Amino acid sequence: MRRMNQLELIQSLGFEHLEKYWTFYIQWSTKPVMTWAVHRNSIAPDDLKVTLSLTESSWKLALERADRKLKVDWGTYGFHFETELPHYRHQVQWPDLQSPSQAVQAIAFFEQQLGVTFLRKVFLQGSLSQAITDRARLAQWLGLTPDDFN
Repeated sequence: MRRMNQLELIQSLGFEHLEKYWTFYIQWSTKPVMTWAVHRNSIAPDDLKVTLSLTESSWKLALERADRKLKVDWGTYGFHFETELPHYRHQVQWPDLQSPSQAVQAIAFFEQQLGVTFLRKVFLQGSLSQAITDRARLAQWLGLTPDDFN
């Protein structure tokens, strides 16, 4: 997929009739995403969550550890990296993400470089989460099936 901004990506995934202000979030995790909110005590310190945040004016892909000892994000406002752990600072060559359309490739990179597996279930949120006109197109981009949402 070519590099595209957040509006082009949303439109290419089958969203139509966008409001002036809109939001869309996709979350991946090494534990079921709802566990982060409901059963936080069952999450290990090194569990990871990735959130792709899209709005009409910006995008951000954020990777974070449950214990908050790693936080990395890319997006409209650049690249930000925080960690207390030397492994992440010295042994991982973080990718240069320039577009939200690179999110799926980033998930594969994180799995390979960090030795983790993200569940093949994603969580969709935001004002556009109910406006998906072609779930199959979104699923194809994500490398999932439509049954893998929420």
